[in-house]
Amino acid sequence: MIKQPTVFVLGAGASYPYGFPTGDGLVDEIIELTQQDPPNNIFLANGCSTDDVRCFGLDLASSHASSVDAFLEHRPDFLKIGKLAIAMALIPKERDQPLSRSYRRGSHEKAKMTWYHYLWDQMSSPKRQLAGNRVSFVTLNYDRSLERYLFSCLKAQHGYREDKECLDELYGLQFVHMYGSLGDDRFEEDPFDRIEPSPLEVQRAADRLRIIHEETLQAEYILQAVELLHDAEVVCFLGYGFHNLNNRRLQLIKMARDDNLSQQKWFASRYNLTEVEFRRRTSQFFNRFMHSGYIKGRVGDESDGALEVLRKLPVIA
Repeated sequence: MIKQPTVFVLGAGASYPYGFPTGDGLVDEIIELTQQDPPNNIFLANGCSTDDVRCFGLDLASSHASSVDAFLEHRPDFLKIGKLAIAMALIPKERDQPLSRSYRRGSHEKAKMTWYHYLWDQMSSPKRQLAGNRVSFVTLNYDRSLERYLFSCLKAQHGYREDKECLDELYGLQFVHMYGSLGDDRFEEDPFDRIEPSPLEVQRAADRLRIIHEETLQAEYILQAVELLHDAEVVCFLGYGFHNLNNRRLQLIKMARDDNLSQQKWFASRYNLTEVEFRRRTSQFFNRFMHSGYIKGRVGDESDGALEVLRKLPVIA
């Protein structure tokens, strides 16, 4: 069990091994989705015009934005179409198969990067004692794959017959989706494996989503996330891109300068980021990743994903 109060901050890279795109990958998928002829009926059923959908896709492509959020920051006129497109692209990716043991043991590249099983192994506990793990999760992702994985493991390990009993134990842990999620946390109204979601399902998911620039520092979920980080002894960033606005929302600069938190340990993955790029993105709080004068031991290498960080660094004491 994990006894040290630990918060995992999860960005797009944390869900990537389970079939979800990175921010740039989602842009590519949505551009393709909006250029279909005729447009997907889900757009039309939710009151979007053919011309607006195509214009959204063309402008998104021409903007060279690194994420859909970054584009919508400057084009709030496309907010409705953007949210629908995000939901349409991501809902079919919420699937149980990529969470399975057979997927993890597969030979494809993403399978080698899966990490939920490693974390679960550290958290494994007697029945009704999962909350004895002093761990919580702050995710910037919309998907519910981590909760689904832990639920499936917990149910099988302890032979729960009723989903409710199992979910009650699971949610003894805290999961904060800062920008909303694709469905309800108990998988009832919005289950997994919806390969072809209906227009109503997509609209319901779109209504749940909060684009990064819509939120304020006083938003409920952001306040919850900040409180969790402030109370932790260990903070581990996995697949997190250190976007300036997210850094401010999570009060990382303020926390780094707080003498009362000087003993707090910060760890991070930096997959596909050079050390120079990582330093640039964390320049205002880079010192929090230092250990004995180096980042080695606190920050993964450029080729290390979430699994390698958990295996190589002393995140879990």
